[in-house]
Parts: sequence; C-alpha cells; structure tokens
Amino acid sequence: MIEDEIKLAVHSPFALPDLVDPGHGVFAVEPAGTRTLRATYWDTADLRLARNGVTLRHRTGEDGPPWHLKLPVPGPPGVREELAEPGTPREVPAPLRALVTGWVRASVLVPVATLRTDRSVYRVLGPAVEQVGDGTAAETATPQTAAAEPAQTAQAVEAAQAAEPAETAEAAEPAEAAETAETTEPAMTAETAEPAETEAAEPAEPAEPAETADTAETAETADTAETADTAETADTAETAETAEPAEAAETAEAVGVLEPAERLELAELVDDVVSVLDNRRVVARFRELEVERRAADDATMHWLRDRLVAAGAVEGTFTPKVVHALGPLATEPTDLPEPPKLTGAVTAGSVVAYSLATGVRRLVAHDAPVRRGAPDAVHQMRVACRRLRSDLRTFHLLVDADWAAGLRDELSWLGGSLGAARDLEVLRERIAAAAQADPLAPPDPEAVARIDAVLADREKTALAEAEAALDTDRYAGMLERVVEAARHPVLTSAAEQPAEKALTPLVAKAWRKLSRAAADLEPGDPDDDWHQVRIRAKRARYAAEAVAPALGAKAKRLGTAAASLQDLIGAHQDAVVAETTLLGIAIEHPEDTSLVLTCGRLAERERGDVRRVRTAFPPVWKKARQRRNTKWLRR
Repeated sequence: MIEDEIKLAVHSPFALPDLVDPGHGVFAVEPAGTRTLRATYWDTADLRLARNGVTLRHRTGEDGPPWHLKLPVPGPPGVREELAEPGTPREVPAPLRALVTGWVRASVLVPVATLRTDRSVYRVLGPAVEQVGDGTAAETATPQTAAAEPAQTAQAVEAAQAAEPAETAEAAEPAEAAETAETTEPAMTAETAEPAETEAAEPAEPAEPAETADTAETAETADTAETADTAETADTAETAETAEPAEAAETAEAVGVLEPAERLELAELVDDVVSVLDNRRVVARFRELEVERRAADDATMHWLRDRLVAAGAVEGTFTPKVVHALGPLATEPTDLPEPPKLTGAVTAGSVVAYSLATGVRRLVAHDAPVRRGAPDAVHQMRVACRRLRSDLRTFHLLVDADWAAGLRDELSWLGGSLGAARDLEVLRERIAAAAQADPLAPPDPEAVARIDAVLADREKTALAEAEAALDTDRYAGMLERVVEAARHPVLTSAAEQPAEKALTPLVAKAWRKLSRAAADLEPGDPDDDWHQVRIRAKRARYAAEAVAPALGAKAKRLGTAAASLQDLIGAHQDAVVAETTLLGIAIEHPEDTSLVLTCGRLAERERGDVRRVRTAFPPVWKKARQRRNTKWLRR
C-alpha cells in the first residue's frame, strides 16, 4: 500500500479550523472516533533504518496486522510504501526482517523507542457520489458544515498530559511513581522540559466538534431526553462531549443533509498527541497532524495543508514520529558513504571513492526490490556487482591489490548467484518475441507455451537460489565489507596524482584491448570469439563511465560509443544462448514431436539474428572507433 500523507507540527493550544469549503471540494468533515495506539520501533543501535527513511514497528490499538514496514519510494516527501505482517511483539517477522537486510546488513535489530499516540480521527469528505447508468459518478453539491470547534482542544491536550497516579487493572506492569525529568524535545515538538509522567492507562477523551447548524436544529426538536440533555449541556464543563452529528441521522433527509457515508472520502485527518515512553514513564510529548490522501487531488491536499498552516500548524520537512522521539542521531545522514564532490583539483583517489560509493548505494538500493520480485531488479543488482568489479579492475594501479582481490571475489560470488535468474528472465522474453516475429508463419502456440513452462520452472528454481544466497550470513558480511571499503578505500600512492594524469592511461588500456579483439574478428569466427569482444566492449564502457564524473564529456562520449558496440554484440550473445537452450529442450523431449519441431524453428530464427548482428558489426565498430571519440586517449 502506498501511503501519501502530510505531517504538520502543532502546539497544544492549536484548534482545528473549519475545513468545509465547497469551492475547494470539501463538503463535510466527519468525526471518526478516537483510539490509543502503542508502537515499539525497531532499528539498529546506530539507527540505520531511520537514517535511510525506513520505519519498522509493532503497533497495537488498531485493526490489521501489528507489524508495519514503511519504505521510501521515488516521489515527493510523505510518500512511502507500507507493508504489514502478523507476528508477536518480541520478534520481527522474517519477511520484514529480510526486506531491511540491505540497510541492516550484519547488524542486529533491537527495540529503540516506544510511543503512545492518543489519536482523534476525522474523515474529510467531498461531494456526494451517486452511480448513474453508464457507471460514471454524478456529484451533488450539497455542503455539510464541518465541525466549528477543534477536534482536540487545549483542555483535552492538557488532560492527556496530566500524570496518572497509577496504571489501571489492564496495565501489564504497576505504575511507576511520577518523577521529574527535564527532557529536551526534538524539533517541532509542542512542549519542552516537562516533568516526567507515568503512562496514562486511558487517554482523555477529546471534545467532539460542535454541532452543525442543521444538526443543532434537529437536536433542538428531537423527542428523546438524551438528545435534549446533550444539547443543553454542550457548553458546560461537566460534560466532555457535545451532541454527536450522527444523532441527527434520522432527520438528515428531512433537512437535505446527505449522510457522510454517501460522500467521497477525500482524506483522513488525524490529530495525534504522541508520548515518548521510557518503560512506563512519559519522558517527552509532542502533537502533530497527519492528512493522509484517500481520493483527494493535489489541489485539495495543498488547500488542506495551507488551511491548517494558516490556523497555526507548522510545516517542515517530512519527519516520522519515531525520528522525533529518537533525536539528533536519527536525522544524521545515511551510514552509506556519500560520493565525494568532484570539483576543483580532483585526485585519482577521489574518483575511486566516488565510484565505490556510487556502486555500493546502487547495490543496496536493489536488495529489497529483488526480494519482492520487482521487474528488472535482479538485472540491476547484477549490473551493480559487475560495475563494482569492473571499477576495481580499472583502478588496479590505484588500489591495494590484495584488498581489491578479496572484494572482487565476493562480488563475483553474488553476481553468479543472480546470473541464472537474470539469464532466464531475458531468455523467456526473447523466445516469446521470436515466436511472434513472423505472423505469416506462427509456430504452434501450445508448443511455445510448453517451452515457456520449462523455462519458467528453471527461472523459479534460479530465483529461489538467488534468494537463498541473499539470506546467508556471507551476503550480509559481504555488504558490510563493501560498505566499509567504499567508506575507507585502501589506495596506493598513485592515487594521489591528478585525475586526468592517472586515469587517462587506465581507460586507454581498456580501449586498446577492445580494439585488438575487434580488429581480428571475422564473420565466420566461432560464437565465443564474438562473445569475448562483447566482454571487452563492456569493460571499456565501464572504464570510461567510471572516470566520466571527473574527466567530463570526452569520457562520456567514449562510453556511449562502447555501449553501442556492447549492445549490438549483446544481442548476438542472447541469440546464441537462446538457440542453444532451444535445441537442448528439444533433445530433452524427443517424444513431443510438436515441441521438437517448434524448438527447431525458433532456433533457426535465433541463428538468423546471429547472422544479422555479424553483418551489422563493421559499420558500428567503425563509428565507435572514430578519432573524435578516442583522440584524448593518445595524449
């Protein structure tokens, strides 16, 4: 589930403004009750999850599974993906623990904070929606006045802050005596340096919004004593609640007010008083509002935000509750190394550090997507491994040889663990395309489906093996090792040279190896000779791209030229693998005549692609090696 919300800090005297404005699409605000939530947040001792924008918690007091994992997603602040799992309070569920491996690595997850939230909930409603014959929505612009009074008054907040002398009978532990504790609140808190309190067994009930004009009129004419009593005491101190708008439901139709259930829910507004707990003591407290998008468009969400800010709410950077509670360490930069800025007099060592930091971040970023089966995730993680290995090879004169060899071995193991799954993913897509390449002579579709079923079984096995590798201690240790390597690379004295002087010969070496292999290539050479040229092209490309952040456009241009060659011969290699695989499947199923025939037809189409690549190679190579791309390597 994608969670899209706005967070605003408020002080205890803050009163919710009237949010009803049909001109901005808001026709009613409906109170939806109160609840008390208790959440224990888990992280590493150095808060790796919080520092990477990830939240892992166990929370009670609401429906649904108690474990929640919130992951950052591309987009504006406040947009995160939320996953939920069942489980006991003392052990993180295995699926969620696996998904945070990239950030946690070899460290240990422990409880780091406990928060109690006294929450008042409101539904922000739009126009009435009625289904018409063609299935489109017709809107009825009949506004229902929102609550004129705040959902959580200053008195209610003060009541929630009051110290309780003891826990109720439902409390798991005896209440501790209230102690005085001066606490520095995190940024955007309502109060600072309050006396420590014991946790309240039950939060004070916030006052309900005052009645709307129509509802009040209905309450005045109601026949029941209960409604009359409520109306008469709505403004007195003896009662904590005013007449509920829902009490006028029976006469809503008579006065022309539509039931909230008939309206489109635009957003959920919650008013939270959050208490940070140390065992049972309240050591800090803050208040905040959350507006979570339901069906609202951007304009309505912005208007709601602006309306609340105008009433005194404070907008700042999107900050999860636990980050408030944990303090400054939770707001520090991620523990993943930051690529250095390559400006001014850049040394070769700075380029090495930049390359490693960028590669490690790319590797970690694809851990969770691979585990969740996201499209292309296995490919991208494998590419991250290959680039890191290639960069260590390119910079071999600038880094300690033994140090680099150990890293390359571990990256090679991981890349190999991912390789089969990725190759089968590509193979299935390629064979499906080959089967549709000639509409005038289509192969037997049932036979094609049987071929794909064979490959799907193989891919399933390969993915399971890849996931098993990601669950090993070796993988977690490898991540720690490459992160530490990127943070503190072991460099040689040659790395102290200016980037231009030290790096140009390294790229030139990779290009010379490609040039020699490509110049000797003949159309009739074995498939493996063509594959070796592809490997050389890839290494030359990665070398040029690795130095491009420092050397600029000339390196980028060479990288693009090498990439065009790599892509062409890559199609050659994919066709060779597909042909070999199809012939192998035919041999494995000799009794299936239709499948054998189909494999042969598709294999011949793949061999046709091999011939086309070999014909196209000379002009592509000629363009790639032209002087404008390579002249800077000769200096």
